[in-house]
Amino acid sequence: MIRLKKDKIKELLRAALKEDVKTGDITSNLLIAKGQKVKANLILREDGVIAGLDIYKLFFRMTNKQIRFKSFREDGDFIKAGKGSNAKVIAEVSGNARDILKIERLGLNLIAHLSGIASLTYKFVKEVKGYKTKIIDTRKTTPNLRYFEKYAVRVGGGLNHRMGLYDKVLIKDNHIKISGMTPADCVRLAGKRTKKEIEVEIKHFSQLLETIKAKPDVIMLDNMNIAQIKKAIAIKDNFYKQNKSHKKILIEVSGNVSLSNVRKIAACKVDLISIGALTHSNPSLDMALKVV
Repeated sequence: MIRLKKDKIKELLRAALKEDVKTGDITSNLLIAKGQKVKANLILREDGVIAGLDIYKLFFRMTNKQIRFKSFREDGDFIKAGKGSNAKVIAEVSGNARDILKIERLGLNLIAHLSGIASLTYKFVKEVKGYKTKIIDTRKTTPNLRYFEKYAVRVGGGLNHRMGLYDKVLIKDNHIKISGMTPADCVRLAGKRTKKEIEVEIKHFSQLLETIKAKPDVIMLDNMNIAQIKKAIAIKDNFYKQNKSHKKILIEVSGNVSLSNVRKIAACKVDLISIGALTHSNPSLDMALKVV
């Protein structure tokens, strides 16, 4: 099972409390007795993949170590939600009422958001089943939530692209335009200056052959339609038939990818499909914490 780092969760909680709670929960402090106990159920109202249960649990435990949090499911589980009174209970929390209410919304916001990412990723992964193509994310993430959002992508069955600007070379159109070089020349120059993985974006399949010869690790076909992708794959395959010892390069497709066309793209025999929508356009999963 994929696990989150506790120090990352604690860092997130401290920032969230500073933003939301500051000096205290005025409403709860006015209306609820200091030592009052309560029990509540975390319920799911929509089918989907759960991601973030450990975060919610640690949020409560960091606020008050006496709070009990019992999960009935695990991150990565696909759950069919019930309707109304039959809504699926996925966890139970009990303890000090004030502390539970203080963390209720912070935790729900995050677990619903991450579960939405995992659920959308799961749908894309399911669509390409049977092909070797892998679904990956991008850097189109919420500031300061990237670690958690990329975790949710993995929970949904996808893979992570680079974490940030520091861990992989990705030569994009603006780099190429500003440098005044071709994609292939950009790769050659970068290759002389670093041992890190190098990926380069090309806008047209006419750039592909020369870029393959420059020996990047990954070539991204940006915003190409199905016919253009097929043409690019044909060019690549023909090159390798004649150059069997040449470094094997992965082909990634990015741009204008949707659930309606992702399987057609995978059928073109590409290696990777990167989808920004996994983290920037995902709907949150419908969840709630209800006192019982």
